Amino acid sequence: MTQSCRSCGVPANGRRTRKGANMNNSGNRHVIVDTPAPGVYVVRFTRPDLREQLCDDADIAGSDLFRQLERQVLTPLAANDTLVLNLGLVEVFTTPLYRCLLKVREVVNRRGAYLVLCRLSAQQREIFELIKAFRLFQVTSTEAQALRAAPRHSTLSPSV
Repeated sequence: MTQSCRSCGVPANGRRTRKGANMNNSGNRHVIVDTPAPGVYVVRFTRPDLREQLCDDADIAGSDLFRQLERQVLTPLAANDTLVLNLGLVEVFTTPLYRCLLKVREVVNRRGAYLVLCRLSAQQREIFELIKAFRLFQVTSTEAQALRAAPRHSTLSPSV
C-alpha cells in the first residue's frame, strides 16, 4: 500500500488525490528558475498561495513544491554555488512553507552551497522575527542585493 500525506493526499508515487480525482502534477510549474551567472540560481515562485503544493505532514520532501525545487535547482547545486529564493510573490506564509525552506536550507548546507532569501513582505519579516529565522537564513530586501551577497565564484571574477 502506498503511503501518502494525511492532509493533501500526495502519495509516494507523486499523484495527488483530491475529491476523488487522480492527477499527475509533475508538469506543473510552481517556480521559475533563472541562472544569471554560473553557479547562481534564482528561484521565483509563480503563485501567491503555495498551500496546494505543500503537505502538512512533517516530511515536506514529498510535497510537489519541494520535489520541483529538488529537480530544478537542488540536484544540480554544487559546492560554493548560491541559491536565491525570491519570496516577493508569496502572500501566504504557512508552517509547511517554512518547513520547506528549512529542508531546502538543509540540502544547500549539505552541498556546501549558499542560500539567500529576498523580498520578504512586512508580514513575513515579522514572522521571521518571532521565530528567530533570521538566525538561520541570510535575508536581503531585493533580488539585486541577494545577487550581490552571493559569494564570488572563480567563473564570475578572480579572487583578489
